[in-house]
Amino acid sequence: MPNHPSVLQLYVWQEYDIAPDFPELRDFLGYWNETLEGAPHSVRVAHHHLMRPSD
Repeated sequence: MPNHPSVLQLYVWQEYDIAPDFPELRDFLGYWNETLEGAPHSVRVAHHHLMRPSD
C-alpha cells in the first residue's frame, strides 16, 4: 500500500522451488518489482523439506 508506508502487509506465496537458487521465487520477486507498486520489505523462506536439483 504505497499510500500508507507505515502499514506492513503479509503476503503468503506457496510454490515448489529448487534450493539454493530459488528460480521461481526470483521470477516472482522480479515481477513484483517491475509491476506492483511498493517494494517488498523482507522475504522469508520457510520449508518442510527443501527441494534439491536431484528431486
